[in-house]
Order: sequence, then C-alpha cells, then structure tokens
Amino acid sequence: MKTIKYEDIKTATTVDEFRENLRKYFVTANDTNELVCGDYKVAHINDLNSMSDLYDLGISHITPTIKLNVKDITQPEIIKNMLSRDFTSVLQDDSRFPIYEIESDEDGSEYVEKHDPMFYSLDNQILRSFYIKTLGDFSGYVTKESESA
Repeated sequence: MKTIKYEDIKTATTVDEFRENLRKYFVTANDTNELVCGDYKVAHINDLNSMSDLYDLGISHITPTIKLNVKDITQPEIIKNMLSRDFTSVLQDDSRFPIYEIESDEDGSEYVEKHDPMFYSLDNQILRSFYIKTLGDFSGYVTKESESA
C-alpha cells in the first residue's frame, strides 16, 4: 500500500476508470470487486456506472482511503471553503490528509487494520472535492471549471 498526492490522482473520464478508482481509493472486498458500504451493504463495482447507482441501491455511505479527521481542518479553512464546498486546497495537504492507493486485497486489509477507516456519506461536503477528483463526472458533482466549460 502506498500513499499518493492528491494532485497525482488521475481523474476518471470513462466508466472503466471510474471503476478502477473505486478500487484504488475506496475500501473494497473480495479481490477489490465489491465496494464496502455503510449499513453492511456491498456494491459490485462492475455493476456501477456512477455514484447515482449507489443511491439507487439504497447506499448512502462509502469508505474513501483518505485519512480525514475534520478536527484537522481549521476554522479559517472551513469559513473560506464552506460556501463553494470545494475543499481541494485543504485535502491537498498530505501531511494532514494522506491518501492511500489500494492495489490489492492485501493493501485493503492493511488499510482497514492500520488506519481506522470511516464511512462517509456520498454527499459529504468536505469530501466532495475528493469524490470529484477520483471519480470525475461519475461522482455526480461538478466543479466551477466544468460548469463554465
């Protein structure tokens, strides 16, 4: 298992890349073919075409492999970014928010054992930028740049 810088994550532009990034940046099981979700639910990654499919399955929580502790976000950072809901500049600080890239079931197990993963809602305001960065347009969210294009 390795850490990766936020800016080095390749944003998904195809369904295959979306699925690949689900395997890399979210907790999965069974040789990374199932996304581990809240409420003891599992989603088969090869059946997903976007995060909307998770809502359709009644899934509202997933586990990203970014170590996020909201207590590490300062009040000025919250005030600066809350209206835009774009916490990219905050999440790029890998000294506070390391991102783990999962390449195998063993990596996933190691992440779960050593990093106390948390379930986060699909509409988490702080993680929206992470969802956009990893899942692209398949996240269901848009950036200011994509709105103006």
